[in-house]
Amino acid sequence: MNCAYIIDDGNMAAGWNKLAASATTITMNHEDTDFPAEYLVNQIASKPARFTQKTGLQINIDFGSSQKCNCIAILGHNLSSGATITIQNDDNSGMSSPDLNQALTWNEDQIVYLITSNDTNRYWRISIEDSGNSSYPMIGELILGEYIEFSQNFDWNIVENVQMNLITHKTDFQQTWSYFMNKTRSLGNMNFTKIDSTTLDELLTMFEDAKGSYYPILLIWDADNNVNRSIYGKLGDQHGRHFNFVDLYSVTGLTITGLPFAKELDDD
Repeated sequence: MNCAYIIDDGNMAAGWNKLAASATTITMNHEDTDFPAEYLVNQIASKPARFTQKTGLQINIDFGSSQKCNCIAILGHNLSSGATITIQNDDNSGMSSPDLNQALTWNEDQIVYLITSNDTNRYWRISIEDSGNSSYPMIGELILGEYIEFSQNFDWNIVENVQMNLITHKTDFQQTWSYFMNKTRSLGNMNFTKIDSTTLDELLTMFEDAKGSYYPILLIWDADNNVNRSIYGKLGDQHGRHFNFVDLYSVTGLTITGLPFAKELDDD
């Protein structure tokens, strides 16, 4: 698999995105009313939805109709390494015999899983058992959607750095409300060389669909090797593009750089 992405604008009706805000219902059992289920899809990974129990937990999603979904991402979570996390889907809301019944592999900060079969259904469920958690389980952002894969892969000279940010919000009465420290991975650059016109069009489409730095993106490096290092963030405000021309209509190379190219969301 080459590098792929999902743009998080909350509208799966476009055919390439995640949970549709207007046509999807999301519920949690044992929901903390101060950190409700709506925080699962608020595009702020540091503002989590939280449970009030540690076992028997469920997140239930109704897409309203059968939808293709071949990627799930659980971002900004505090699930312990001993947690059992399962994704299911069916066209029957009771899921007595689900089409998909897949255990997800735990990873610190973010869990990304690419679904290779049984990826089209109306009802989806995430079940969690996390009795060993020192706190109550919480999830910063949940993405379910159909990813777009580039025709060509980028050169593997990724530059990353890690920062720690304390995210602070204010209530309507201007009281400070701080969230947990967030580990931030920043991508320095992605280089594409000897690019063909198809990949060039795909990259420009991604920029346009994300509306620059307006919508966040989940970048998925490689399903086989680097899925755990995928980044959820926004494109930088500035992009450098270097074109090497053989003639006016033939692009042989493209380099895209940014400082950073993508960075994890805060409360912007």
